[in-house]
Amino acid sequence: MLSCNRTHPCLVGYAGDCILGTFADGGAINWLTAPDTLANALADIPIEQLAKERSRHLLTRSFRSHEFMPPAFRTFDNKPARLLIATDGFWAELPPEGQLAFLSGRVPPFIGEHDDRSVLELASSDLANTAMERVDVMGDIYLQRSV
Repeated sequence: MLSCNRTHPCLVGYAGDCILGTFADGGAINWLTAPDTLANALADIPIEQLAKERSRHLLTRSFRSHEFMPPAFRTFDNKPARLLIATDGFWAELPPEGQLAFLSGRVPPFIGEHDDRSVLELASSDLANTAMERVDVMGDIYLQRSV
């Protein structure tokens, strides 16, 4: 869950192994949240190290239909131009250069066993100057782009 506007700090509610980060063209991804896994349940572990831990696949918190677990919440004041919400197949299984390639449309091949590799990129915009644009091959995803 994410709420960002121009007058209040951004608020994110999260659970599980998807994480939130900021991204600027040509720059590195700055991860703002950490996943809820057994690997980092007792101590903060850098994402690069956490990606190598087998116990990152064991979740300590997640959104479930049969049992409510409250999400963790975090606020941040800066209003990033672009936010990323990524699955562990993206943040853990792709090296930084592979992540940047993925974001620019060059999808690295899967090697061996792998998790779902997904990332959602969100960009702030002025709704008065936007138009809906169809952007995917399957025809079922629409994005709002500045015009």
